[in-house]
Amino acid sequence: MRSVRVRILATLLVLGVVGVGGWQLLPSEGTGRTIKVGTTDEVTSLDPAGAYDAGSWALFNNVFQSLLAFEPGSATPVPDAAESCGFEGSDLRTYRCVLREGLTFPSGREMTAKDVKYSFDRVKKINSDVGPASLLSTLQSVGASGRTITFRLSSPDATFPFKVATGAGVIVDSTKYPANSLRTDTGVDGTGPYEL
Repeated sequence: MRSVRVRILATLLVLGVVGVGGWQLLPSEGTGRTIKVGTTDEVTSLDPAGAYDAGSWALFNNVFQSLLAFEPGSATPVPDAAESCGFEGSDLRTYRCVLREGLTFPSGREMTAKDVKYSFDRVKKINSDVGPASLLSTLQSVGASGRTITFRLSSPDATFPFKVATGAGVIVDSTKYPANSLRTDTGVDGTGPYEL
């Protein structure tokens, strides 16, 4: 029953915002109104560490943020939760991002670089059979200092920014998601434009 309820909620949310980059047409401040959205895609998990499917990722794009994201109709990632991101040096083994200020979780707690580190470390540590950990196979370590996040890669990976912009790079509230296991309740705590 919970799975059906989750699918219905996700379906309603996703369809309301997927058309023509609808999220970009909304005012920056929410109205507090409820919207209903439908979809035919299945949402397999509300926890980003346990989902590697189109339905879940479409939902994640609306309730979470990543450092980078794809604008509608574009295949090039652009800053989302990040102010800026880029490779350092020509060896494509160090990727650094500076986190935007003022991003808050539904609890009111501000997103920090430590939340970003926690999110990437968590995906790799949980390594769910149905999750996106395989996309982060070249990620050796993540460092967080102030608003700066530094990714060290085990080998050159020019596709790393594209991976950061997927569901593998979703940033969760480190106080709400367990470090060693998937979250099993129906809560979703992200900084995206919508709440579930």
